[in-house]
Amino acid sequence: MSDTAEGRALPPDAIASATTILMARYDCSEDAATEFLIDWSLRTGVGLTDVVAWLLKDAADTPPAV
Repeated sequence: MSDTAEGRALPPDAIASATTILMARYDCSEDAATEFLIDWSLRTGVGLTDVVAWLLKDAADTPPAV
């Protein structure tokens, strides 16, 4: 498991889950979604595990589209 900066443990498939979320939201390929996560982390200076944790939390808090 990967740990976030706040000490929270992420499940082993967290990056795959985040990639799947981005693919659905932006209708993009798996490679493009992975590049987006990495680029987001690099541009903001936020660790990849923290970016993934934020995205998973945001997806859980967002009601499904009707």
